[in-house]
Amino acid sequence: MADEDNGSSINAGNSSSASDKPVITLNAFGLPVGDNSIKLASRCGDLVRTHVAISVKDWRAVAKSKKEELWKRIQEDYVVSQSYKDKCLKSMSDMFRKYKAKLRTNYLDLHTTLDDKLNNRPPGIKPEDWEAFVEHNMDSKTIEQRKKNAEVRKKLDIYHTSGRHGQARVEEKMKRQKKEGDPPITRAEVWIETHTKKDGSVPSGVSTHMERLKDLLSKQGEVNPHDILNDPLTQIFGLDKRGRVRGVGNVSRTQIVGSSPALEMLALNERKVTDQSTSIKKLESQMENLIEEVGGLRQLIIKKPIDPESQGSTSVPPKMPGSIAISNPIENAQSLMRWQSCKLLSWNNEVVARGRAYMGNEPQQIHGKSLPKNAYKVMVDIVDKGDIGLFQPDGYHSTLGEIGNGSFVAWPMSFTLFTD
Repeated sequence: MADEDNGSSINAGNSSSASDKPVITLNAFGLPVGDNSIKLASRCGDLVRTHVAISVKDWRAVAKSKKEELWKRIQEDYVVSQSYKDKCLKSMSDMFRKYKAKLRTNYLDLHTTLDDKLNNRPPGIKPEDWEAFVEHNMDSKTIEQRKKNAEVRKKLDIYHTSGRHGQARVEEKMKRQKKEGDPPITRAEVWIETHTKKDGSVPSGVSTHMERLKDLLSKQGEVNPHDILNDPLTQIFGLDKRGRVRGVGNVSRTQIVGSSPALEMLALNERKVTDQSTSIKKLESQMENLIEEVGGLRQLIIKKPIDPESQGSTSVPPKMPGSIAISNPIENAQSLMRWQSCKLLSWNNEVVARGRAYMGNEPQQIHGKSLPKNAYKVMVDIVDKGDIGLFQPDGYHSTLGEIGNGSFVAWPMSFTLFTD
């Protein structure tokens, strides 16, 4: 009965106001990164443990209405794009499986008889749910499957050391620490980082692979970060399987290969943004120097002594209406330079809107919130694709169509193409 309710209902009355909601940032593959991503993961785990009954044998049997309810609660607590829904529910599926495994280890496997197992019910678990859970795990088919799974786990000798951070968050941290002009971060470098302990050592089962990987990286020089079919990790471990890519996270190989052209365009746009930012900083510095020089010239003109003989009997210096006009053209030019015409691109590199990006260095806000890092404040002039979701929802709008012409939006630098 896929549409029946599983577990307690969710109280939706405790949702935060839009202005108080933490904003969830997604990377290029739609995975949450940044400071709020760990809080989001904790919230997902809490919802799974408290609102999905352990009597449900498999996540696929969880009612569709329950999954919708869980996602709605996430949206009530966080500003997060609708595009993350499927990955969020998949993450909850993994959490549900691990939660039940922990219950088996800490409560069920401690006893051998049925009565003892039933009497060792964990706190907060309904008696009827625990009884169904015990009955399912006492089934001969379930016991046999658990034995097979245990044998498979014994053969696993490669495990990461990143704890709760995960590969997507580690990659984002490495990108923030990257210096200007450094080559793009590769998934091989992320894999090395997530399999190295804080003291610099590596797990015994990883050391041989680590040495081979570092050797390949040193010999190949700069590696194309988007060619996962031929990069050093693939050469060592073979092609990734089962909807997970080493050094990336819960993303399928098909998704990465299919988006490779867009990723390469993304990298190109990022380089262009870096070059443009450098040029703008130099230009602003030159403009400031010019304004100072003109200001000094203005003061000299105003304070210059007047020759009485050249002015006849008039002792009052003549007005200098032109002195104001000296500075205005510079100030106006500087103001105009801060807004640059641009096109806003979607994930598949399609133009979805046109407008003007603010190029100043001072802190900016969008709808009362600080402008996200690596994003432009854009005044939207024309919306071409109104159904495109916002990269950074503001709590009030989720699509470009809802923003509308003449409004401001935060748009990633790497997806902003300048036209002038």
